Amino acid sequence: MQAYRIHKIVIAADTEEEACDFYREEIGDALPDVIEELPYLIEVCCDDGTIKPVKARIHEELDTRNSWLIMGIPCELHRPFVIGTLP
Repeated sequence: MQAYRIHKIVIAADTEEEACDFYREEIGDALPDVIEELPYLIEVCCDDGTIKPVKARIHEELDTRNSWLIMGIPCELHRPFVIGTLP
């Protein structure tokens, strides 16, 4: 998965197109002219107030989703998700 900045929100998705579709469906705002792909070491603000690198947030979410699958809870492993926001 890659990280894409759309406005101030950072979204993890397999492709830029998936990130844009997720943003339109879940956030509902208009897309900016430029969507930036972010490196894994960029730090983002998380919902709990912590600041973590993009790579760590992607791994945390994928680990959580893998745990759900192991417990038999259906989920899409590679569905896009919000990582956080840029400080």
